[in-house]
Amino acid sequence: MVVSLKRGPRRFPPPWRTEPIPAGRLVVDANGTRLAFIYGVDTRAQTTMSSTMNFEQAVGVAAAVVELPAVIRGERPAPVSMQAPFRVDERDGCFRW
Repeated sequence: MVVSLKRGPRRFPPPWRTEPIPAGRLVVDANGTRLAFIYGVDTRAQTTMSSTMNFEQAVGVAAAVVELPAVIRGERPAPVSMQAPFRVDERDGCFRW
């Protein structure tokens, strides 16, 4: 699957940031548009029983999502958690996985 990231104006301007919400984090853009709700559970028992992320994992995913605009523009390398299975093709700026 290929998604082009160089067409048209930016709809979700950086900087993106995270905000705390009950049981997770909310990712919002510079205009305050809600981009992602990322949830995790508090206890190990809940994580094991439901096969969901714990709270720390949810915070890590939210932090990786916030880095996407800078990674796509080539301003910084992708965090280790984002290096596979997708990448930004340097030839055409497309997001591939």
